[in-house]
This record gives sequence, C-alpha cells and structure tokens, in this order.
Amino acid sequence: MKKRLSIIFLLLLSLTLSSCLRDNFRALEERIDTLIEKQKHQQEQLDTFKALLEAEQAGISIVSFTQSSDGTGLVVAKLSDGTLLAITGGTISSFTKGESDMFAINGTTTMIPWSDDAQISIQKGYWAVGGTVTDIKVPTTTDKVLTKVLKQGEEIIFVFDDGTEIRLKQTLPAGFYFLSEGAWGRGDGELSYFSYDIDKDEYQFVEEKRVSNFGELPNSMIKYGSKLYIAVTGTEGVDNSYIKVLNAADGKVLKEIKTIVEEQKLQPRQLVSYKGEVYASLYSGYVMKIDTLNFEPKYTPVTGTHSEGLVAYDDELFICQSGQGNDNKISIVDLTKFEEKETIEVGYNPGTIVSDGKGTLYFNTLHVYSGPAQGTVSSIHKLDAKSRKITGNYDVRNQSIALIGDYLYTTDVDWMSSDYASSIKKISTTTDEVSDFAEELPMFMFVNRVVGYDPYRREIFFGQQMGADIFRYSETGELLQTIRAKEQNGAAMAFVWQEV
Repeated sequence: MKKRLSIIFLLLLSLTLSSCLRDNFRALEERIDTLIEKQKHQQEQLDTFKALLEAEQAGISIVSFTQSSDGTGLVVAKLSDGTLLAITGGTISSFTKGESDMFAINGTTTMIPWSDDAQISIQKGYWAVGGTVTDIKVPTTTDKVLTKVLKQGEEIIFVFDDGTEIRLKQTLPAGFYFLSEGAWGRGDGELSYFSYDIDKDEYQFVEEKRVSNFGELPNSMIKYGSKLYIAVTGTEGVDNSYIKVLNAADGKVLKEIKTIVEEQKLQPRQLVSYKGEVYASLYSGYVMKIDTLNFEPKYTPVTGTHSEGLVAYDDELFICQSGQGNDNKISIVDLTKFEEKETIEVGYNPGTIVSDGKGTLYFNTLHVYSGPAQGTVSSIHKLDAKSRKITGNYDVRNQSIALIGDYLYTTDVDWMSSDYASSIKKISTTTDEVSDFAEELPMFMFVNRVVGYDPYRREIFFGQQMGADIFRYSETGELLQTIRAKEQNGAAMAFVWQEV
C-alpha cells in the first residue's frame, strides 16, 4: 500500500513539475517574443532616426504638419520627398512608398496601395492607413525618445532625450485658393488663386488662374491630401447643387458629385475630413460620405433639416441642425456604421461646431429672427463629447467661430449701429478670458468669418460679406495686408505649397 502511494506521489510530483516547467517555458517564450518585439521597435526607431538625419543632410524640408483630432495625440509630418512621419508617445514611425507602390511602415511593406491622400491613424494600438488597419503595432518603446518638436524661424527641430537635435526646414505656402460665394441668385461663385511674393511679403491675385461662374453659392472648401473639395449649395429644388473635387496642383476639376437621393435634390453646406473620408452636411435631412479614392458618395438620414456645421471626433460625427432658426438639435452619427445614433437638444439655431481633439467641442447658436425662439441672441457653448453635457457658455455675440490652438475666434457685425461696426473676439479655452483680437478694425470691414489660418507664418485670414476683401492679420492682431478678391462674400481658403 505504501509502495503504491509512493508511486502515486511520484507521478503527481512529476506531473506538477512538468506543468510548472511548461508554464516556465511558456513564460520564457513570451519574454523572448517580447524582447524580440522590443528590439524590433528599437531598431525601427533607430532606422527612422537615421532617416531623419539623412533628410537633414539632404536638405529635405517639411511641407505640412497636422495633428489628429481623434484624441490620440498623433502628429503627422509630410516631407518634401513624400515621406510621412507619424509622431506619437515619443516615437517616430516612417511611412514611405514600398514595393509595388504599396505603403511601407518602418520598412515593412503592407498591402495598402500608396496614395498622397491617405490619412494615418491609430486603431487599438495598430497603424491604420486610409481607414484600413494593418498588423503593424504602434511602437511604445525606443532607445532614443523624442521629447520635443520645436519651431524656430523656418525650421522644425526634433529634440531627443540624449540632447540630439535634428533640424528640418519648412516649406512655406506658395499661395492659396480662395472661394467666394458671390451674390444670391446670380450664380457667380468664384474660385481664385493668390500667389505669395516673398520679396514684397504680400499675396497677389493671379488673373489667369481665376475660375469665375463657379456655381450658385459655393459655401465650403477643404484641402484633403492633394485634392480640393468644394460644396456648392445651389438653390432649393433646382439641379445646381453638387460637390466638386479638384486637383490642388493645377485647379482642374476631377469629379462633380451630384447630391441627389431618390430624385430628391440635396444641398451641401459644410465639409470635414476624417480617416480617409470627406463628410458633407446637407440641407435636406441627410449627411453624405465621400470615398476619397474613388469619390463614390454614400448617404444616411439624420433627424432635422438645414444641417450646417459638422465635426468628427472619436468615430462620431456631430452635426448642427439649425432649421434656419426653427431647430435645436445636434445629430450624432456613428461613423463605424454610418448611421445616426442619437440627438442632443441644445439652443435654437446651432451653426458652427469645432473640436479641440481632446473631447471638448465648441458650437455657436446664431441669432434667431423668427420661430419659437424669436429674439434669442447668439452665444457660444462648450460640449463634452463623451457625456453629451453642456459644460460652459460664453455670452459673446457672434455669427461665426473658429478654433486655432487654444483660442476661439469670433466674428460679428452690429447691423443696428450707424457704422455697421465689426467685432472680432479672442476667447481663451484654458482661462475662458474674452478679449478684443485687435485694438482697431477697419471701417466698414463687414467681417464674416475666419476663412483660413497659416500655421507657419502664424497668420489669420478673415473674409468679408457684401464685399470682396480678405484681411490678413498676424496672430497678435496686426493688419498685414488687405487683399482684394473679385467676388463678394468670402467663404474659405486653402493653402498650397507649390505654385499652381
């Protein structure tokens, strides 16, 4: 009996030891895999550092610098040789054209076709290109940690934790496209081009690149990748509403997308880009999605009419439903399913909405001239994107808002004053302090909105209603130049880095 128990004990001990050894071997294998993965990331970072160093020595410059609005803190820099640098958490990853014209990430070729328009993002710890998730992990460790990215004059300086610095020159904008609405009912919207004269430090109108008779009320324009997307609102019930896609390099029209669903003519208003797609708000109870590779449109219905401003954050689209003063909702569309998931009740006549990329949205409610809230004065509101709660208000009269860095810029015209005084306010989103943007504004400025911002020269551009002027200001409120367009009611501008 004792002998049998001894044998059973030895068998159990053997099984236990075997199990422990298996666990230890498994743990050891995992540690080895982790070390190999870490070494791979460190080598990738070293390769990227060397590539940066080579870029510095070759005189390669940075042509654009964008920060993701999805809350990841990702910054993407585009170099003049086409390379994309994705910077996050102190690490840098390079995106280049690999074998068979496919995207290569840190030297590893993917199955994603190369495109100048593709947007880089992070999806659950993996790199995504143009919305397609790869199997390449975003590095989290590195021997050379990027601690700062500084701007000094016309240089971008990458500072690493060992004190190493790499300096790349910036390529400053060569000019800009400018979109004018024209006058209602005349169909005289216009796209014009202004070239920058470095010797005179001024922008000059280029007549031969002017595109007149662009349509009835072109209202919004964004540059996404190498393309321009322009929303032409048109007239209700008339077949003159569409979105035009242009090549930003030469201004040539690549596609005209009619905004029609089941024979219903929809009027596009505002545009925003997000993860490889362009979205448009429409006046007729729909929102539109455009595939930026083949320009195919898709539509989904939303609650409300006369949609205006929209913004994307954390795979959701927030759309202001103004109802031209008769609606008081913000629709939220789930972008993973492309369908409306809920609405938020806000003040009447919401118009423009912007995101700080960290979970806080700002929107304005415009003056209400008729309907259930007649007489309500315009104001600005702070919305938490997660809780859907209003967390703050600014009692500042306005007709438009724009978010640049840590400041909201508002514009307004007092139509009841004898000189129709214009007002531009600057609101700190960190302290909530409200101040005048400039000590003095031009007489009869009739300012309508911020139409553009040059982050390299740190200049803000304002448009004019009932006039064709463009006001070029420094961030400190100094008027640098009054630029004259050919058509009234400036709507938007888009910078280009090579002469058109």
